[in-house]
Amino acid sequence: MNDRGRPANRPLWIYVASLAFAAGALWLARGAGPSAGALAVLALAAIPATIAITGRARLLLVGVLLATAAGAGWLGIAEGQLFALVAAVLLVVAGVLLGRFAATLPGMGGRFRRPGSGGTTAGGDARPEELDEADLWRALSDGRDPTETDRQP
Repeated sequence: MNDRGRPANRPLWIYVASLAFAAGALWLARGAGPSAGALAVLALAAIPATIAITGRARLLLVGVLLATAAGAGWLGIAEGQLFALVAAVLLVVAGVLLGRFAATLPGMGGRFRRPGSGGTTAGGDARPEELDEADLWRALSDGRDPTETDRQP
């Protein structure tokens, strides 16, 4: 946690830098064949994917990153590309970081979820009480927020 009470984003920045440098190293190793370029694109695509997904899907992404690292390592050994070996190490670092911090890294829409709710409301329901459109407009006219789930009866 930092001094403002928010979790530090240092692991996210290290993760993003590892993926960016791995993609750059694979781009430099593209003389080994077209697969190096494809692995570079995959490494770059993992950056927005990490922010867009949460939960178990991030753990699946860890597997994809480690498989990409294995491909880069094989390419580095088979073709004698030092840049591909560096990329493989960076991809392993990124995969380990994502596996370790998958639950704590920020994601899209994370600030709109209640802490500890896992996407559900305070009562544990999957959705808040459904209101029809007239009720929503009536609440707005009365100066109340119709999206509040802690409404008083």
